[in-house]
Amino acid sequence: MITAVTERLRQPAMIFTRFYPFVRISMSNIRFMIKTNIYHCQTLEKCSGTLRGRMHNY
Repeated sequence: MITAVTERLRQPAMIFTRFYPFVRISMSNIRFMIKTNIYHCQTLEKCSGTLRGRMHNY
């Protein structure tokens, strides 16, 4: 009985640990893309006022 419960709990944990690095990498990629988009917007000097206010949130 206890072993069945532990097996049932272990499987989602295995899946989570297997996919967690991919989730972390994708999160950092999204953050990097946001930063590069802000940088490109600043270099083009488009919507610079709103981006300057938004930069403090990061």
